[in-house]
Amino acid sequence: MKKRWQVIGLKVAAWFVGAIVALLVVVQIILSPAVATRLVNKYAPQFIDADLTFGKAGISLIRNFPNLSVRLSDALLTYPHDRFAEFENDTLAVLMGEGRCVEADTLASFDMFVGAVSVPALITKTVKVKKVELYHPRVFAKAYNDSTTNWNVFKTSDKEEKDTTSSNLGIKINTVKLADNAHIVYCSPDDSLFAQVNLKEAKLKGKVALSELVASKGQFSVDDLSVEGNLKADTLLFSLKNLDLKGSRKNFSLDADATAYAATRGYGRLTVPLSVAAKASYPQDSIPVIHVKKLKADVGGIPLEAKGDAILYSDKYFVDADVAMKPIEIGKLIRSYGPNFWADAGKIESDAKIYFNADVEGYYVPDTKELPLIDATLSIPDSYIRYQGVKQSLHLLLDARAQGGAGEPVNVHVDKVDVSTDGLEFGADADVKDILGEDPDIRLDAKLLADVAKAMGVLPADSGIRAYGDVDAALSAKALLSQLNVNRIGNA
Repeated sequence: MKKRWQVIGLKVAAWFVGAIVALLVVVQIILSPAVATRLVNKYAPQFIDADLTFGKAGISLIRNFPNLSVRLSDALLTYPHDRFAEFENDTLAVLMGEGRCVEADTLASFDMFVGAVSVPALITKTVKVKKVELYHPRVFAKAYNDSTTNWNVFKTSDKEEKDTTSSNLGIKINTVKLADNAHIVYCSPDDSLFAQVNLKEAKLKGKVALSELVASKGQFSVDDLSVEGNLKADTLLFSLKNLDLKGSRKNFSLDADATAYAATRGYGRLTVPLSVAAKASYPQDSIPVIHVKKLKADVGGIPLEAKGDAILYSDKYFVDADVAMKPIEIGKLIRSYGPNFWADAGKIESDAKIYFNADVEGYYVPDTKELPLIDATLSIPDSYIRYQGVKQSLHLLLDARAQGGAGEPVNVHVDKVDVSTDGLEFGADADVKDILGEDPDIRLDAKLLADVAKAMGVLPADSGIRAYGDVDAALSAKALLSQLNVNRIGNA
C-alpha cells in the first residue's frame, strides 16, 4: 500500500513539473523575440514623443528561470532635426553639435540592454533586480532654457493617477553594470556650460536594498572616468582613474585616485592630483551616527588625516573629530603651482613644512551658525627659503593657534612670526578676535632690525639695487577689518 502511494506521489509530482515546464514553453513562445519586438513597437509611441528604433527585443523565462529577463539591442532614440533648430543655431559650441544629424537628432542610444528580475520575489511584493546591464550607452542632453530641454519627450496624461502600489514594494538590487565606454554630453547655453562624461566601466554588485542602504552589502567600482566641462573663461577636466567603494553590515571603505585639470585664462594650466582612502561605520541607533575610523586624503600635495564621530540630528550635528595635515612641503607646492603665478617661481628652494592639527567637539547648528568647540594649531618650524643664484637664504618660523566655538567667537593668536637673514631680523605677534565674524578685531606688534647693506644679499647680484644704512623700527597697531581701506584707515 505504501509503495503504491509513493508511485502515485511520484506521478503527481512528475505531472506537476511537466505542466510547469509546458507552461513555461508556451509563455516563452508567446514572448518570442518577434512578439516582443512587435509589442515594443506598438506601445512605445504611446509613452514617448520621439522615434525609438532597435534591433531585437526579447523576453525570457526559461534561460534564467526563475528570473524574467529582458533584452533590447541596438536601440536609438531620436527626434526631428528641426525641433530645436532655433536654439541650436544660437551657439557655436562644439558639443552642441554632438548627436545632430541631417534628418533626426539623437537623444540616446545603446548597443545592448539586459535586465532580469526574480518572479518569485514579486509574490512577496519585492522587486528583486538580479541584474541591469547597459553596453555602450550614449546620451546627448541639452537644456536650451528654463522651459525647453531635449530630454522632455515622455508623454503624460491629463489625469495623473496616484500610484498606491509602488510605495508598498521593496526594491533589492544584485548587479548594475555600465560598460563599453559610456559617453554622456550635457549642454546648457544659458549657463555657458558644456560638459561631457566618458566612462570605461562602472559596476555595482552585492545585495543592496534601497530601503536600507546602510545595512546593505555590496561593492561599487568605477574604472577610468573623465568629466570635461567648458565654462565662459575656463576649461575643467576631472579624471578618475579608479574608485572602489565597499559596504557590509554598516561598514564601508573607500579608495579612489583622481586628477583634476584646469585651463584658466588668468593662471594657465593647473594640475591637482587627488587620492582618498577611508573606513567608516554606521552603528545601530535610532539617530544616524557615522564613525570614521580612518580617513586619508591627498589634495594637490596637501596630505590630510582625520578620524572621529558625527551624530546627525534633525536640526543640528554633533561632531567629535581629530584632523591633521601631515607635513606640507612648501617647496614642492611652489614647484608644482608657483610657475602658474610667476614664471621664475621654479627657482625657489625651501625645506619649510607646514604642520596643522585641529580638535573639533560639539554641536554645529545650521540655523544659528553655532560652531562646535575648535582648537587648532598651525606651525612652520625654523626653515629656509632661497632663490637659485642668491647666496643668502631667508629663515622663517611661525606658530599660531585658533580657539573658540560653542557660542563663543573664534579667536586666532599668532604667537610668533620670525623672518631673518644675514643683516635682517623681523619678528611679530598678532591677535585676530572673532575671525569668522562680520568685522574681526586685529592687533599687531612687530619689530624690524636691519643692516641694509648686508640684507641686500638676498637679491640677485645683477639686480642693480644698492642700499646702505641701519633700520631699527617697531610697530604696534590695532584696527577692525573694515578700517583697513584707504578711506577709513585713519580711524584705526
